[in-house]
Amino acid sequence: MSYYNSIYASSYRFYAKFKGETPWSTSIILVTVCQIELFFLLLTIIKKSTEFNPFLILPNKFYFLPIFSLWFFLMFKYYNKERALRIVDEFEQNNMVHKKLWGILTLISFLLPLVLIFILLKR
Repeated sequence: MSYYNSIYASSYRFYAKFKGETPWSTSIILVTVCQIELFFLLLTIIKKSTEFNPFLILPNKFYFLPIFSLWFFLMFKYYNKERALRIVDEFEQNNMVHKKLWGILTLISFLLPLVLIFILLKR
């Protein structure tokens, strides 16, 4: 099972516990946000390690919105209902330690890029 599929399944299991939540779409949004954060972390590392500023390629920060909207759309297409249920069923076959480990890794995948971006841009 791939890294982001495991993050998807872990977050799906977490959000399925709450009434009124839609774990399918919430998990897709979480995976997409993790990928976008990783993309910005990569751009920040490039900016700090070289003299090239990749953020200056686009003249305005709002040019990223259509790109990320397209990425959200593609993620919703990738995690269609059938594939999402298959991924969650495969994830359910794992033992409890494995599931808890992926829950922790999901949280780390969400928070760590934010912290690293903040530290790198602070300097």
